[in-house]
Amino acid sequence: MLSYPINEQKSTNFKKHLGRYYVLYSYCSVQACSTAVHHYRSIMSTIHGEEARVLVLYTGGTIGMKCIDGVYRPEANYLLRAMRNMPLLNDCDYVSTNYADAKTKPYCLPSLQHSKKRLVYWVVEYDPLLDSSDMSFDDWIKIGKDIQEAYDQYVGFVILHGTDTLAYTACALSFMLENVGKPVVITGAQVRQSSINFSMIQ
Repeated sequence: MLSYPINEQKSTNFKKHLGRYYVLYSYCSVQACSTAVHHYRSIMSTIHGEEARVLVLYTGGTIGMKCIDGVYRPEANYLLRAMRNMPLLNDCDYVSTNYADAKTKPYCLPSLQHSKKRLVYWVVEYDPLLDSSDMSFDDWIKIGKDIQEAYDQYVGFVILHGTDTLAYTACALSFMLENVGKPVVITGAQVRQSSINFSMIQ
């Protein structure tokens, strides 16, 4: 069962966008595991300006694989730990200063030159990580439901996915999320995060 800092209340406005998929498929509610994101909104608006909050769903793929006994395999928490220490992907000072008491600490992109708004994002890692070559219809539904659960708490969503079937998942979600009013980006990498030419950063 996934856990991330959102309000547990489901978005009734989102249900209609899933159409018949919402009726046909049951799912487990996602439980909040830290203080709700909106708890920090007023604090951040007075100290550092506004934040844009994004949810990243890490489903699996080469992007987070680790070399184990000469073979690259997905490993839980490996990508999340690596991202935490990448300055291009995480402003450690901002997170430690403003989210010190958060049970689930977010990541924050470096500040933009001409904007005071900070992009803060939470990463939810699927357990187990999915092999995109074995991705099923149920997995597509799961991704859609997870976006539904968090819809009201974030301004956008990013799905990290294996490249084998990324196009198929994107196609399925384009129908499931039709008329949704927030950006949903699905992306992946053909090299692991530790490679010199690391495409995830771009």
